[in-house]
Amino acid sequence: MVNNNSERIEVLKNILEKLHLGASQESVQEEFEKHFSNVNAIEISLMEQEIINDPNNDLSFEDVLKLCNVHSRLFQNKVETLDVFGIDNKDHPVHIFKQENIALRKTILRVDNIINYLISNPNSINQEMISGLERQVSMLGEVSKHYERKEKVFFPFLEKYGHYAPPKVMWAKDDMILELFNEFKLNVDKLPEIDLKILENSYHIFKEELNEMIFKEEAILLNLLLETLKPEDWEEIKEESYAYGYAIIKPEKSDDDDKKSKHKFDIEATQSMQGPKDRIDGRAEDKLIETRRIELDNAYITITYEAKESKNLLTESASRRFRGGNMSLDEARVILQNLDYIVALYDQDLCLKYINQESVFFSKNDIGSSIENLLSSSIYKNRISNSNLLRVRNKEGEKEEFRICYRQKNYNLILQSIYTEEKDFLGMILLILPIDKYNNLEKPSKREISLEEDNSIKKPVIKSASEFLPENKLTREKNLEVDFTAGVFSGKWQEKVIKVPDLQMEIGKLSLTEVDALLLALPAELTFVDTNRVFRYFNCQETLDKMIFKRTNAQIGRNIEYCHPPKLWPRVKLLFEQFENGIKDKEEMWYENQEGKTIFITYKALIDDAGAFRGVLESVEDVTKYIGNQE
Repeated sequence: MVNNNSERIEVLKNILEKLHLGASQESVQEEFEKHFSNVNAIEISLMEQEIINDPNNDLSFEDVLKLCNVHSRLFQNKVETLDVFGIDNKDHPVHIFKQENIALRKTILRVDNIINYLISNPNSINQEMISGLERQVSMLGEVSKHYERKEKVFFPFLEKYGHYAPPKVMWAKDDMILELFNEFKLNVDKLPEIDLKILENSYHIFKEELNEMIFKEEAILLNLLLETLKPEDWEEIKEESYAYGYAIIKPEKSDDDDKKSKHKFDIEATQSMQGPKDRIDGRAEDKLIETRRIELDNAYITITYEAKESKNLLTESASRRFRGGNMSLDEARVILQNLDYIVALYDQDLCLKYINQESVFFSKNDIGSSIENLLSSSIYKNRISNSNLLRVRNKEGEKEEFRICYRQKNYNLILQSIYTEEKDFLGMILLILPIDKYNNLEKPSKREISLEEDNSIKKPVIKSASEFLPENKLTREKNLEVDFTAGVFSGKWQEKVIKVPDLQMEIGKLSLTEVDALLLALPAELTFVDTNRVFRYFNCQETLDKMIFKRTNAQIGRNIEYCHPPKLWPRVKLLFEQFENGIKDKEEMWYENQEGKTIFITYKALIDDAGAFRGVLESVEDVTKYIGNQE
């Protein structure tokens, strides 16, 4: 038996390479049994990764994909299963994932029975049987929720810890299984006219791949996750899983779900407590760390303050936490300047503070003017009444929306109030969207980017200079209580709130809080990818169930290669390269979703005032209401 870790991975790799070169399953299985009594999920992950990334072998990603079922059969009953505390809780993601697989297997058995009966009794087919089969097939179709949750929530955590190969291979297999399901479903829809042998054949191909995936998930994926992830990762996965729904089952709530940890906080220092200053370690480029030692009657308590943010927080290039990701104020400015519509912000006194571009509606000279000037303008006259303005002003989420035709062009106008995360009124924004182009859309596209090679494309030369920093959380007051064996420490932390200066925009100024609230109020789902091809931000303006393209915090910081199915990545990569090299500055596409709504997608290269490429902005919007309904 091979015991050394690196040797084990190398032997595994050699065995699988023999499979790829045509060796029989039996001969390779014999060699595997000779060297291994078992393998763990991490070894399988590292082995796959080495095969895919090794420049000296002739095996491509596609080769690994073709034989991944053979790989899994080789490991059958040999993968170490982990027994981790807590995974049997009703609401643990692993427990839920396994329950879904049980439900899928049970549904497969019911479909087996129906199809076997139809094959044996072809003359007995009636509408009741067909309807029964259709119900079961509809349940099987919920496997797409299972896969999407795996790809969008589980995989980012594996990538976070360096496991890239298994998610990439598994996502490609997921897509193949869903294509096989769609083919089978189309055949079911053709009953009773279809040849039953064709129906049976399409079903068995799908069923075999589905069962293989269930084995890979439970033997390899879940064990890899359990060996790799930390308890706090599972908590985040639990929170974000609801966005994608569940296959067939409805997860039960855990008995411990409402229980809160009594002391769930970081111990923070308090300036109001007296004690000698032991040290200050605050290098200019580093975080501030301070330690205080408090003397009690018969002991000492040492408290350390460690700032969550770097001391360069106030610079425009420093990355900050927004509701939906991290980016610098400079990047936020570039995003706003590159929008295809007009954004105007009126402050708390309802005076114009910012516009993102000059137009026939606004100029630089309008900065500081009252919203009364807006209401008296001939463009808006009789459109916004004072009572409606007051209604929008006093209620978060309220908006006034209307159409105008100005200089033979149609616009949709949205007036709404914006609030801080703490529900404090910040002001009102006016959005002016040109909508004529939506009435001239040709046949909807299939959300495919044209894959045309361009020899002028070079490797990207621009890299992001922005530092990726943690959350800028400026808490005013917090009560603390910590249990020790000998007693209880309690106190109150009162923070010195730093006033962050307004960001000077091209036309006007915006505070950090205003930028955050303004981005959330825009009429489209925005996603920002930086020059390193890292997903940095999305404006989480809708609840997850209402999002057109679901985004969650787990995806923040993920390389966009791993945010897309492997078969789509070459097209996305080409588009990004075209943006980086100035070959394209925009790509637009649109499609009709299952509800008959027209979804319009824009990918835009973000260019700053100096002409430098700063990343890519994706904008996704339901434009159905703009079509065929102009003034």
